[in-house]
Amino acid sequence: MNAEEQPWVDTPPKYEPYESGALELSLPWLYVHGLFFSLIGIGVSFLWGFMVIVLAVLGGFIGLILSFPLLALMIGSVNLRLVDTIWRIKCQSHWVSVLIQGGLLFLFLLIMGFALIPLTGFGIVFSVFLDFVVLPIFYGYVFRSVALQFEDSMTKSEIGRVPSNHKSWKCPFCQRSYAYRITSRAEDGTVACLNCTRRFLLPV
Repeated sequence: MNAEEQPWVDTPPKYEPYESGALELSLPWLYVHGLFFSLIGIGVSFLWGFMVIVLAVLGGFIGLILSFPLLALMIGSVNLRLVDTIWRIKCQSHWVSVLIQGGLLFLFLLIMGFALIPLTGFGIVFSVFLDFVVLPIFYGYVFRSVALQFEDSMTKSEIGRVPSNHKSWKCPFCQRSYAYRITSRAEDGTVACLNCTRRFLLPV
């Protein structure tokens, strides 16, 4: 970060609760969220299957029952990491919150699994289109929405008076607001977001 783009704040910036932007700007990231969750979920499924066998051998029926809360914790932890990385959403990291979040997502995935069974008869091309194009966006939207219910209730940043040679603007990608020095705009009128580093148009 250079001096030209230093955010103008009276106090150190605190976490700002997430605010959704335009849907068309979110679609690519919803897709990434859903796709990465699905890919990581494959590994989680294999790990959980191994854990089920171990717990069932060691604890019998009780061990089998305990495997489901562990699955919920794994699902919640994966989504916690993804929303932090992709959306900069800070969720409550207490194990109870992670467990509840993961449990809700597990129920959602379970219901979706049964709901999609009738669609398997439409052919492999339709299934591939559904699994790799449509569902990742829908899943990403649901996963983000569930995570927002567990967002950390921290106070928004206290941003001081913006000098006349600065322009305060919200990044359309990560939804974070900073004041940018007007002279820091590139020739195409863009600046780099101080949070996610992606460039966006800064009007004057």
